[in-house]
Amino acid sequence: IKREQKWLLITAHCAEYLPMLDSAVGAGGFELTSSGIDAFYRAEFSDSTISSKVTSVKGGSRHMLNPEWHYELWIPISTPSATNKVKNSIWDYDTLGSNDIAGMFYTTIKEVEKKKKIGPTWKNLYGAPTVAISSSATLATSLAGGTDFKKKYNEFPDLGSTYRGRVLMSQKIRPTLPKKEIENDRPFKPWKRKVKTLDLKKYPKTESYVLKLGLMAGSELPQLRGTIDRSANRKMGVIVSCGKYQIIVPRADNLKGCCEWAMNDSVSMPGLPRHDEYPDQFPDIFIYLYTGKTAKEIMPICFTRLKAIDIINENFNSEFQWHTLQEDKALDKLGPKTFPGCLLLRLGLGTAKVAAETEAEWNKMTSSDVLSQKVPYIVRVNIYQCRSLPAADANGLLDPYLKVNVLGAVQITSKKSCTRDPMFYESFDFKTEINHSYGLQLAPRVCIQVWDHDWGMGSENDDYCGCCMLDLNDAFVDASSHMDQMLLDSTVLESLPKDLPSDFKVLRPKKRLEGRDLPDPHWVDFMIEKEGDGEGQLLASVQLIPSSPGHANTAPQQDIKPDSRPAFLEITTLGCRNLIPYNFLPITLPRLEFVLETADETIKQSSPQSKKPSPQNPNYLRYDIVPVARFPEKSIFAPRLMIKAYDTRLGGLSKPNIGNCSVALETKVPWDLSSYVAYESSFAIPPEPVEEEETKNESDDDEPLERPTYDDDGDDDDNDEDEEGGDE
Repeated sequence: IKREQKWLLITAHCAEYLPMLDSAVGAGGFELTSSGIDAFYRAEFSDSTISSKVTSVKGGSRHMLNPEWHYELWIPISTPSATNKVKNSIWDYDTLGSNDIAGMFYTTIKEVEKKKKIGPTWKNLYGAPTVAISSSATLATSLAGGTDFKKKYNEFPDLGSTYRGRVLMSQKIRPTLPKKEIENDRPFKPWKRKVKTLDLKKYPKTESYVLKLGLMAGSELPQLRGTIDRSANRKMGVIVSCGKYQIIVPRADNLKGCCEWAMNDSVSMPGLPRHDEYPDQFPDIFIYLYTGKTAKEIMPICFTRLKAIDIINENFNSEFQWHTLQEDKALDKLGPKTFPGCLLLRLGLGTAKVAAETEAEWNKMTSSDVLSQKVPYIVRVNIYQCRSLPAADANGLLDPYLKVNVLGAVQITSKKSCTRDPMFYESFDFKTEINHSYGLQLAPRVCIQVWDHDWGMGSENDDYCGCCMLDLNDAFVDASSHMDQMLLDSTVLESLPKDLPSDFKVLRPKKRLEGRDLPDPHWVDFMIEKEGDGEGQLLASVQLIPSSPGHANTAPQQDIKPDSRPAFLEITTLGCRNLIPYNFLPITLPRLEFVLETADETIKQSSPQSKKPSPQNPNYLRYDIVPVARFPEKSIFAPRLMIKAYDTRLGGLSKPNIGNCSVALETKVPWDLSSYVAYESSFAIPPEPVEEEETKNESDDDEPLERPTYDDDGDDDDNDEDEEGGDE
């Protein structure tokens, strides 16, 4: 393959809305320096680095920090190249000390080669928060050997929690140098030169947009104590930002982790790139949960990040959705066992023309009168079982229990011991009021947290292991309750405000239960902060029972244990392999214990001890049939078979648990064909029947010997008459 020497040409034009990294020194009219940034552009590829000249811009607001460079940065490259990524960054130059990074983004050589030329194009910068991060928090992180999230957010923009401005730049591949540089015998090294100011006509085309917010409530929010009144939680507010534009929602009272805003707001955003032509140049949307009374005290502690293009494509027709927040770990304002919380809101984003056309429909759904209408309900949460929970103790197991939270009201399940697959089969009722407008879009969430209990150490030392959310929008409503019929009654509609839209009505939920049937549960994944980062699952269901202050609960709790039947569990145990030392001592005499926990009983079956052929690779070669009195009819309720490995030491005085695992039985229930998977092992396939003709032609010497069977009297059964119908 012939290698060619070329040049990567990056033109740094200008930047907008950069963070203020230089603070004013002095006060009271005697400032020695001004606030702002001494910005320069840097490009890095392989072992080549080149930077523009420094441009200083000063001002008291980020809207004033718009430096211009207009420099060409020439970087030598060899094609084809094993290196593809180009690091582009904006820095604040400091005379004393190290430079501060303002933002970073990445481009690729392959993309430039494919498109021949890219730009001028806006590149959005994302990173750590622009608010001051305490040095004590950074020092504590470094001393503990933890991750420096400020550095991580800045170096990996996709993880960033803050919009830090944007840069206008161009890229292309040049096969040769300019004629003048060739004449001057320019070496094959990075170099730069000043160019003319870019014509405004060559900037990406812009359009005016409108961002709309309908904010309902927040749930499972952090309960941070106030600085003056330590008995009350800090008030919480919400900020929604897109680029340099923001919607700031005033703070609301935080009652047991729940805040209620029920408001609607919008902001005009002129000068943004046209999304249909430049979708990758449109800034992301950030949603923050903040504390602080004044503008200087505002501290965003949690956030979530959304792609603006996804919101634009909904054309202001989006529904209310729950958004799970994540902690801004660069600020580290939450404790290790604090969940960041969830927000129920509705976002709309589009051009000013589309916003005007859909304004009436948007305001109809997000009016304060609609958001404030509530109906009394009883929320019934049915907890069945968990599986594959994360290990929290040294033995690879945990002592799990669940916290069920509905609008700040918390109930706790029973505590289980030494298992990753606990069985609960418990129900919990919560009396609450739910907004019944537009189905159950505005209904709260049920938050279920799994904790590992440390026996004898107090609940404050328990370990948080994850959580999951159950949407009441997917809940089943008891249709036999008297209130279910009242919801569409004219008396209910008469109690609503008179200025509601003419086509407004209270809608029934989609899923309804007739009689006293229990809803079918479903498996839900646990998470730590966001979907996909947790381990384990929960089997649960939610019922909504319409109620009223003047009526008692007409739907008493039912036994949620599933229908079951007698069964036999067949276990074929061959052996173990590659058992490693436990507590720095080799394995000596291992054995296995099988534990099956159902809703009604716990069954244990043990194998004998074995050290053949070696303690690290013992063989058991056993076939056990274990009777199970009550095994679920439906495979979704099938428990997991836990397998515990023990070692025998000091003559039997010590029997440590050296390892654990579990086997799913859901696919092994032959009477439930919806999930049953037939055996495919060769030893499990019955042999084909032998034809009679082949058997007759075989010699007597080749005929297999059959062991005769005897009855209780010791006589040969072949001569006995079948008086009782025969032994089958």
